[in-house]
Amino acid sequence: MKHIYKIGVLGLMLLAFSCSKDKEVAKAVPEEPKPRAVAEIIRDPNNAFTFEFKSTSLNAKSTRWTFGDDSVAIVPTAKHTYLYAGIFKVLLRVENGQGYVAQQEMTINISPEKILTIQAKPTADGNVKFAAVSATAFKDFKWTFADKTTSTEASPIKKITEGKIETVTLNVTTEQGSTIELKKMIGSFGGISDVTKGATLAVSNENGNGPFGGEGSLKLIDGDNGTKFFSGGFNANFWMKQTLVAPQVVRVYSITTGNDEKVRDPKTWTLQGSMDGEVWDVLDSRTVEFSDRNEVRAFAFENTKAYPYYRWYVTANWGNISIFQASEWRLFRVD
Repeated sequence: MKHIYKIGVLGLMLLAFSCSKDKEVAKAVPEEPKPRAVAEIIRDPNNAFTFEFKSTSLNAKSTRWTFGDDSVAIVPTAKHTYLYAGIFKVLLRVENGQGYVAQQEMTINISPEKILTIQAKPTADGNVKFAAVSATAFKDFKWTFADKTTSTEASPIKKITEGKIETVTLNVTTEQGSTIELKKMIGSFGGISDVTKGATLAVSNENGNGPFGGEGSLKLIDGDNGTKFFSGGFNANFWMKQTLVAPQVVRVYSITTGNDEKVRDPKTWTLQGSMDGEVWDVLDSRTVEFSDRNEVRAFAFENTKAYPYYRWYVTANWGNISIFQASEWRLFRVD
């Protein structure tokens, strides 16, 4: 019995010593400071697709970058080149030695319009010379014109029919394989930009179903040549007025005919500009005969003033009737 008692006491002592030792070890493990994710992104001034990603995070033992295009890196500082334009969500994830995680999310916007500009300048012989202007170097060019012809020259020359507005498409590629596609509206007078978007419209004689009707006045600036504005109240004092989002030096406008009889087409008009919507300056006067339905014609004129208001004042149509139609009326600045 004495031996059994001694063994029992010895077991209890060993158990107590073991528990005490475990408690001492647990207390000895220090808690690491929590991580904090801090990122810096630097764009390459010579290549709009390339960025340097720097992590200056605190208390980080591991780093992971997710670049938003299915690419990742696991180093604190990484350089990455995107192969196409777009909006990319970048995520920096850092972790300390005990598994605590911190993250920072950022957005990169690679916009073709901010990287590349298409210049189009009229030449002395009536052509238009094109050029791609960018701080980023491109090695391959492909120009596609409205007549489906193409050019791989950096600065091609093309004939643009007077009175026509065409769209040219440019595809370019860098040495690293990054690509951009950009479109530009062109006339025989050079490159133009549509300033009608966002404008408000008022008319002297509205469609019977109102401006939002199927053939209401708002169809005149909806950007769709397949719709039209129809009014049964045409007279010699018929006008349509655009109030632009901001004053613009408009030097080109386009008219698109409707889909119905030619007698409803505008014939004689003036384009006017105003600083206050009350006093109007005559900028252009025309008598025009259109030859087709849904025909787009562009008209250029000299102007140096940035007007907030423009008015299309139509005094005659081609049938001397009280019906008017037109599909589009757009205003442009020359770039």
